[in-house]
Amino acid sequence: VSDRDYFIETIDTNEPYVSPGFHGRGFGTGVINAISIGVPEKYNLGSNVGVIEGSIRFGNHKKMNLVINEFSNQVDGLLLDQNNQVLLASDNLDYDFLTQITINKADSIFYQNDIFSLSDDKGQTQDGVYYLIKTQFDWGWQFITLQKESLFAKAIENLLLLFALTIVGFILLARLLSWLVSHSWTHSMNQLNQMIEKGNEHNGKIAEFEENEHLPVEVSNLYREIKSSRLEVLKMNKVLQDTVAERTEKLRAANSRLNIMARKDALTQLDNRRVFAEESQKLWQSCQLDLLSMSMLIIDIDYFKKINDTYGHPVGDEVLIKLAKELKQFSQNSVQCLARLGGEEFCLLFNGTGHQELKQLAEDIRLHIENTIFHIGVDKDIRITISSGLATIDPTKFTDTKLYQLADNALYEAKNAGRNQVKDIALK
Repeated sequence: VSDRDYFIETIDTNEPYVSPGFHGRGFGTGVINAISIGVPEKYNLGSNVGVIEGSIRFGNHKKMNLVINEFSNQVDGLLLDQNNQVLLASDNLDYDFLTQITINKADSIFYQNDIFSLSDDKGQTQDGVYYLIKTQFDWGWQFITLQKESLFAKAIENLLLLFALTIVGFILLARLLSWLVSHSWTHSMNQLNQMIEKGNEHNGKIAEFEENEHLPVEVSNLYREIKSSRLEVLKMNKVLQDTVAERTEKLRAANSRLNIMARKDALTQLDNRRVFAEESQKLWQSCQLDLLSMSMLIIDIDYFKKINDTYGHPVGDEVLIKLAKELKQFSQNSVQCLARLGGEEFCLLFNGTGHQELKQLAEDIRLHIENTIFHIGVDKDIRITISSGLATIDPTKFTDTKLYQLADNALYEAKNAGRNQVKDIALK
């Protein structure tokens, strides 16, 4: 056994030892790891008379593979041994057993959380970068939860949850094969081995260990330790399952909030440019099917830079917020989308409404804004005017991109003609 560190190490240190992963030699060549502990001499506790050694065969444990793949469709797991070799990995990571992994810190930092990339001993690097949480076990293994940074880019802040410890219970309940210590202990050790293999199915007492007065002290102690450990593991597994369920629900709720945030303009709470682009494409397709006209009205505040330069950007932001509230008053059934495109520019989408009717609506909006006093704070009353560009197309002949170009051109004409007016274009 001179080349088997899991025998030598536990004898030399007189401590339990968990080995790195390796290919078995005795009962198959699958990936295993060894767990060993010395058996002390009865009358000399400082000396060992043998070693109890068992192994975990990772390739045969479907339950562990299911667990590591079923945290969440957004979270992957990776179990590494002392040498950073893969013992278990989510299917998404596509790592073979014993592949050596290197974790590299990425250059950028997103919302104060470090991000990392993964590479293996073949020079292959995982696509994308990850937030990760690493759990270091006392015996040298690491369990790492990985979540791709791209899932929450531009929106998420400090939202990485711990999905680390649920695999521990299953690993500790894996098959532990006992080695014979002596002829007098053979039957007892086989009974212990059967009890370990039953795992969660065994919750009762074994009379041979509970009532046998002639049982060697070492075997009796080992039985009690295994029984106690199993109860602790079952209790810990229940706590971990409850924790994972709770944190999964929190992650779902956070994702829902983030989806709402990603679709709203942070200042005015109108739809943002991303939603405008989506709704414009959907409306164009719908109008094609229903043979309806499609219209777009772009509104721009006249001389908005002067407001910022005179009163400051906070006042300018208040003007944008109050203008958004005024525009909402005109959001009738025919308005399919009211969005802030950016800066001081707003847009309304319509379908099936006559061009002349929309032109009158645009003029009504312009007059309403011109006659509205914007009360900012307690001492600032500001009046503004707007320029508008209105365009209407037949969607069976022109695209929504063309519609935007036409409305933008009309807005440019309104500004070029002196501002505070509506210009329109209609193509049939």
